[in-house]
Amino acid sequence: MNAAIEPMRYKDHVIHPASVKLLPQVFCFSSSAVILGEVDLAGSDPIEVGMAEPHNLNTLDTITRRFSPRRIIPVQMTVDDVTRALNMAYGISTPALETDANLLGAVVPQGEVEFARMDDRVQVAQEPIDYADQEYERIDTLDVDMGRRGRSKRTDDGQPSVVHVVNDMLMDALRRGATDIHLENERKAVKL
Repeated sequence: MNAAIEPMRYKDHVIHPASVKLLPQVFCFSSSAVILGEVDLAGSDPIEVGMAEPHNLNTLDTITRRFSPRRIIPVQMTVDDVTRALNMAYGISTPALETDANLLGAVVPQGEVEFARMDDRVQVAQEPIDYADQEYERIDTLDVDMGRRGRSKRTDDGQPSVVHVVNDMLMDALRRGATDIHLENERKAVKL
């Protein structure tokens, strides 16, 4: 899916969604790191990365290997600032973003890029189902193609692959700001 994505300003930095998405979303949220500015993959300019922990060697090493041989310049940011910048890049709406309008600067026009959003997954709640005298609300998850460039989200029998189910579950938890994920095995269901 192609959509017009425009760079945004967050405080003193330009947040370019296509460039932010050069690093996996789960990695960015879990390590509190965000690419700042526009990255030309064919270029050789250093890449600025906003980080809550700029001295974290594991995170720096992962990013450096990803963009080798380019130099990575860590920029100190708070966890909240990194999270807000990532939310802006991924189009995730949060009350803090909606009320903190003074942090948002002018929008710079830009061309089209391919991207995916977790909001492309829709959950449909149906009537409660009675299993062994206990009521469960059945939730069907409708997966739509999220622009994963040739990777199928389904196995040969048409079911979602385990990897994609777990990835979607983790991404949804990250998007909601969850600190824990609990799975409870029920008689005919798994409660999340």
